[in-house]
Amino acid sequence: MKPATPLIAQLNSVDFSVIPAGEFRCPPHLHHFHQLDVILEGQVLIRAGASSANSGSGMRARRGLCLLIPPLCRHAYYAQRGFRQISFKFHLSPQYWADFGNDYRCTMLPAHRLCELEACGSDYAQRAPLAHQQALGAAALCLVALARTAPARPAVAHEENALLEENALLPQLWPLLEAIEARPFEAWPVSTLARACHLSGDHFARSFRHLFATTPQRYLLEARMRAAAELLIASNQPIKRIAESAGYASVHSFSRAFKAVFGTSPALYRHTPRQL
Repeated sequence: MKPATPLIAQLNSVDFSVIPAGEFRCPPHLHHFHQLDVILEGQVLIRAGASSANSGSGMRARRGLCLLIPPLCRHAYYAQRGFRQISFKFHLSPQYWADFGNDYRCTMLPAHRLCELEACGSDYAQRAPLAHQQALGAAALCLVALARTAPARPAVAHEENALLEENALLPQLWPLLEAIEARPFEAWPVSTLARACHLSGDHFARSFRHLFATTPQRYLLEARMRAAAELLIASNQPIKRIAESAGYASVHSFSRAFKAVFGTSPALYRHTPRQL
């Protein structure tokens, strides 16, 4: 039996956020990675997705809430009495993007899972032996719990053919998505991807959109910009050099593409705090 692909391709960080009592505001923002937050103590108002821009809506998160925020999903936090949480920032394996979608997802975790997360965070902070593997396992268990709470999609007649197309496409598509994530700055013509899956361009685009709720062109642009955002945060490279690496002839054209995805300029993104 072929081993399953790990849920998490790369774990970037594990953070304990301890917010003291008093008014706390983290304005709407977004990331280039997946973020998994679990409230360990206290309460906080979280606005995610469309509600992030609406001051009158959001979810009242309390101890045990597990929230998955995908890349490019805007979110904001507001609290008055303080709270504690553990936050995992990571890159989800491309094979599972369709399973978790492009919008936030949440569930409540049992008490024993919260105890495991407390121990995980403590060990990770102290750099205990195997702490990284422990964190990967803890985050994966949370992801499994989130996946199990997803409502089953009703099978309707007009979707049956699309579902069959997806099943036929998936085995050929995953290696391509992994290659795109590994080499996002390369040229990836959609026609080439379609031929690799032995499909016409229209057939490939239709199946891809049904599977990922976005077009292949948009997926490729977001993969390229997420990789550029990673360089902005993780390196001191000038923006001009990052633009050239991403395949753009000018900083202006790169900045325009980056803002179309992240809603802000590369320079502002580089200097925006990302504590939550």
